[in-house]
Amino acid sequence: MVALSQEHGLALYLALGSLPSAWARARLADRASGSTEFRQALAEYASQGNKAHLPFYQGLFAEIEAEGGSAEAALVGIDEALTLAAQTGEHWFDAGLHRFRGEILIKQNPADPAPAEAALLAAIAVAQQQKARSFELRAALSLAKLYQSTGRAVDAHDVLAPALEGFAPTPEFPQIADAKALFEAVAATDEVKAAVASRRRRVDLQVSYGQALLQGRGLSAPETKAAFERARELSSGPAVASIPEITLGLLAAAEGRGDYEAMLAFADEMQRAVAGSPESALAGLVHRVRGQTKRFTGDFVGARACLEQAVAMLDPTRDSELALRFKEDPGVYAMGYLATVLWPLGEVDRARLVSEELTLRIAHLSNIASINDGNLHRMGLEMIRRDFVRAEPHVQAVLAIARDGEVDKWPGPFVFLDGWREWQVGDREAGVKRMRQAISMFAEQNFVILDGLFKAVLAEAEAQGGEIEAALSTIDSALAVSNRTGQRSDDAETHRVRGEILLRQNPAAPAPAEAAFLAAIAVAQQQQARSFELRAALSLAKLYQSTGRPIDAYDILGPALAGFSPTPEFPQIAEAKALLESLANL
Repeated sequence: MVALSQEHGLALYLALGSLPSAWARARLADRASGSTEFRQALAEYASQGNKAHLPFYQGLFAEIEAEGGSAEAALVGIDEALTLAAQTGEHWFDAGLHRFRGEILIKQNPADPAPAEAALLAAIAVAQQQKARSFELRAALSLAKLYQSTGRAVDAHDVLAPALEGFAPTPEFPQIADAKALFEAVAATDEVKAAVASRRRRVDLQVSYGQALLQGRGLSAPETKAAFERARELSSGPAVASIPEITLGLLAAAEGRGDYEAMLAFADEMQRAVAGSPESALAGLVHRVRGQTKRFTGDFVGARACLEQAVAMLDPTRDSELALRFKEDPGVYAMGYLATVLWPLGEVDRARLVSEELTLRIAHLSNIASINDGNLHRMGLEMIRRDFVRAEPHVQAVLAIARDGEVDKWPGPFVFLDGWREWQVGDREAGVKRMRQAISMFAEQNFVILDGLFKAVLAEAEAQGGEIEAALSTIDSALAVSNRTGQRSDDAETHRVRGEILLRQNPAAPAPAEAAFLAAIAVAQQQQARSFELRAALSLAKLYQSTGRPIDAYDILGPALAGFSPTPEFPQIAEAKALLESLANL
């Protein structure tokens, strides 16, 4: 942009200054003489080559012309203003120009409201795109008046509802009070009451359908997402009580396919909905959603803070109401995710306490889906620990529910757990086959929630069975899903397992395994996942010890062990401590 000279800038300021005063005289003094003066001021301003703010003043002049009975000339003026705005890129008043056009068209031909409706809808669309809420409300008020005058009370109600949201009457914007009064008037009509009730019934039915799909087809099924998206479409317009259920349904679908950006957007949406009630049960759900999303992305510290808030806000009375309303117990998810966040962070004993509290909680539940989810969370913690003995009761509970056909929410995990159980009890070939079947099901369903953990477990089983290439392929697949979705919670463990497999493949060439272990440590340190760091450091220290590098082994293991004390919850601590002591005595 070329800088204006001081003289040119002063001339522009003086020329522009004449327009507001001319407009004021046209509005407040004699309309005829004021309009003539305004027209002359516009012509003089434009003749000097000025274009800044010109579409705005052309629109104001067109409005005055229309009020004086010159509708055709006013419409020509609006066209010229919009054309100039398109040429210059000055679009800040486009919504106002479209609104002027609509209001002029109404007066020009009230018997044919369609052109005016189109202009006012265009004004609303522009205002929404620009997030110009005041311009949107003005256009919505004009359109609602048009709808009311043509016997379309429901449409008037629906166009005003979103435009009025968040506004309170103020002398600075008198149209707010006008819009509120009109909204209340149309809302009181039998026609609108019946339409709102019908819409609510349709939304409730659609939500129920979505929840049924959630249980029957799973989180990541396209039908599940589509059902809740349709519910959201139906709920647009007047407020509908089922909106939290819709948001949670869409959130579950995003969780299943690993769309964490969408999950955080839904959490923000819920946060806005409960902004005035920070202690409400729904506020607790917001903390849980943020926490589980942060966990998936590998932000264990952020996840812990959110999930601790969610757990602190649990309340027996409210929780039972929420469980009935949303078909899930809020404590099961908050406590379950918190346990699987605390363990990686090195708070292994506390993770056990939270996990035991979760066991007590699900023992008092009657909702099968919540009981199943609770056992899945308990199983998840034990699988992270690689402790099948502690996991087995929960695995059996999940499989029993699946066999009874009471929950078919996630068929893939049931198949995987059955395979893991078979592998653990000695039927290695059948177990690996079942686990692979489950992984294939996940890929078909675009289901990624447990991808990293399950593939690491499968890869370990494949490697122990001598299928090294298959194991490495499984690990590569896990890392590919992580890179595609941003699900980083299992990355450190995935790299560690890769290192163990590479070392098994070629112990005489340890460099690739060393690189994998170092990658695991780097990821764990970045995520402050102390337990994952210690596991990887122990594997690397053993490699260094076996290849005659005791100093490197000591240096990598010492910092990773700092702050840990032996506990049955993490047997590798004692193993690492013994190795460090032996290295110190060399």
